[in-house]
This record gives sequence, structure tokens and C-alpha cells, in this order.
Amino acid sequence: MFPPGSDKGKTAAKEVIWANFPDFTAKAQGLQASAQALKVAAASGDKAATAKAFGAMADSCKACHQRYRSE
Repeated sequence: MFPPGSDKGKTAAKEVIWANFPDFTAKAQGLQASAQALKVAAASGDKAATAKAFGAMADSCKACHQRYRSE
């Protein structure tokens, strides 16, 4: 997601991302897992399961953005 050199120029990423890149990477992997779970839930047709999976994915986004994204 952030290849070498992407810490230069205009970016919405906070500096702390580079100091704590393993945590950022773990959060990105969590987002991928929650997105996959949402895909499975949506394909099942179960609205309650889909809503729950969507909430989990939104929480993954929020956790990363709160710590690593500038407003």
C-alpha cells in the first residue's frame, strides 16, 4: 500500500505510519479479512450477517484512519 518513497510529497498519511509500519500493516490485513468476510456474508443473502460484517469492516477502516490518516 505504501511502497518505498511514498512518504514524500503531498499525502494524507501521518508521519507515525512510518514509525509504526508493522501495526499499520496488521491493520491493513485486518481490513482485507473483514472485507472478505463482508463479501461472504453478502453472497449468503443474510441481511443481518451482512450488516454485522459491514460494521466490522467499517471498524477496521476507522481504527486505521484514526491513528494514521491526517484530516
